[in-house]
Amino acid sequence: MVERKKSVALIARAVCATLLIGGGGRPGSASAQMSAGRFGAQSVLERTRPDYDPIGLRLGTFTILPSLDANTGYDSNVRALQSPVLDDLIFTLRPAVVARSNWSRNAVTVRASSDIQRFVDRPVENAEQYQIGADGRFDIGSRTHLVADARVGRLIEARGSTGDTALDGEPVNFMDYHFGTGADHDFGPLLTRASFTFDEFRYGDRKAAGGRKVDNSQRNYRSILGDIQLTMPVAPAAGVFVRGTVNTADYINEPAGPSGDSTSYSALTGIAFGVTPLLYGSIGIGYFAQTYREPSLDGTNGLNYSAAITWNPTPLATASFTLNRALQRAPSPTLGAITTTTGTLLADYELRRNLIVGATAGYSRNLYGLIDRTQTQMTGSARATYLFSRLISSTLRLDYLRTRPDQASGVDSLGIGRRFDKTRIFLGMRLQL
Repeated sequence: MVERKKSVALIARAVCATLLIGGGGRPGSASAQMSAGRFGAQSVLERTRPDYDPIGLRLGTFTILPSLDANTGYDSNVRALQSPVLDDLIFTLRPAVVARSNWSRNAVTVRASSDIQRFVDRPVENAEQYQIGADGRFDIGSRTHLVADARVGRLIEARGSTGDTALDGEPVNFMDYHFGTGADHDFGPLLTRASFTFDEFRYGDRKAAGGRKVDNSQRNYRSILGDIQLTMPVAPAAGVFVRGTVNTADYINEPAGPSGDSTSYSALTGIAFGVTPLLYGSIGIGYFAQTYREPSLDGTNGLNYSAAITWNPTPLATASFTLNRALQRAPSPTLGAITTTTGTLLADYELRRNLIVGATAGYSRNLYGLIDRTQTQMTGSARATYLFSRLISSTLRLDYLRTRPDQASGVDSLGIGRRFDKTRIFLGMRLQL
């Protein structure tokens, strides 16, 4: 019985990784909580380090974990443009606090964080972001669990990202409202999971060059997603899964013209394996289709796939690979949904108990649904974290981003193709209790 639980937990964790990269959940979300089995399957970054891990503060039946990150760095291309290329020095403060319950059954976690950025020469890029949220798990016996999570935050679109449409003036800001709930049950030979997610994004006005006010309300967006997944172990270390998803997308304040509101469907089936805590993963393949409520607009459909494999060759090293193709929302109702293909390689190594180094390489290709635009990105990063004590650590990080349009002319049919290179280097200090 114990061996079956360990095997099922590893399989569930492998499926969880596929869901996260496939858009079905995020760390801390309802769907992620239901699938994240543990039983010793820990990466280098997840390993416990009793001499360096924070203890926190006890408050009744909760543990409070406050932290403060202070970073200074350099950005070679602040606005992520081909021209003009503007560099700058950046200072960042990130206070955060987590309150986690210590109950024998059920669980609640509350989080709050802020991100304050200040630029030396380009104060128009200064930004403040914050998030507050909570998630919980209610155990109905040993086989059934209910989960829920909620979050609200004020965020900005990162320069050079798909949603960064502000080529001059202030970056785009928006409010993010999220709620998710779900349930899972272990029938013995069959693991079932169902979840519901609501997200709404409200975009604020911003100042463009010359102080001109830009109204971004046409980007306001609401998404309602429901999914069901069945997972069945077929061997001591393997299982098959089937997942179906329905998602409705509504632009709340659309401009005049054809509506970009849509409904999308996806189905994914595959195999998840948990040979040992040292090697686990999943591979899935399926189909997606999106239809617009405006009959004159052509929908999108095609093959979707998702893979996630983690290998811990030794307790000191972790390597992982992810590959995913799925739909994502566009920054404007006139652009249509974006078919995104992404791949990532990641490696972490513990040189010493208190020194961890790592590197990441990534590739993505975005195909826009309603305009002639295809965009590719290549990313790379290297990092090193030194743990001075359980209270203080320091991280040095180097990031590189390269973006190119596929059109030979360097722009798409609207003349807005992005072509740029961007390098960032940061040195940070973290204080925690």
